[in-house]
Amino acid sequence: LRLVGSEMCIRDRLMYMYIRSMTREKKRRLSEMQLLIKFKNLVNSMPIAYIQEKIIYDEQGEMVDYVILDVNHIFEKYFIPKEKAIGMYGKQMAKFILPEYLTLCKQVVGNKRSYTFEYYYPETDRYYEAWVTSNEKDILDVFCVDTTKIRKMSALLESVNHKPVSYTHLRAHET
Repeated sequence: LRLVGSEMCIRDRLMYMYIRSMTREKKRRLSEMQLLIKFKNLVNSMPIAYIQEKIIYDEQGEMVDYVILDVNHIFEKYFIPKEKAIGMYGKQMAKFILPEYLTLCKQVVGNKRSYTFEYYYPETDRYYEAWVTSNEKDILDVFCVDTTKIRKMSALLESVNHKPVSYTHLRAHET
């Protein structure tokens, strides 16, 4: 089969349009990859623990657990190594608060809003302020800041403010 004249021109135009659309798609994918790399670099450079979780549902569509997909190096410092964390289920990681946490996750997913809560991790005796958000279906992004020092300082200030103050050591100065 041999193409001549206008048939050749149509084939060339179709090939040109196909290559152009492929080039646009490649550029779009490259742009998305670069954005993802920038986000990962940002998450890995900040002094905040990051956990990415995937929600797990039962046969009735009820949220029953989550599985950890990714963590950053600060998460490893605060909690457990990445190799151990990835693939771990919530019932293993957060067994003490799982029902309450899943209720919060339902709020995040259902209301498309972010929520914060305080979390106490008994293995290290530390407190964290956690921020849970979701920008992708069934995927949660969790950011944690260690607030242990702030809590201890606050408790110390509270105890000082509630103690009776003795003024017997003060003397009036004559001028």
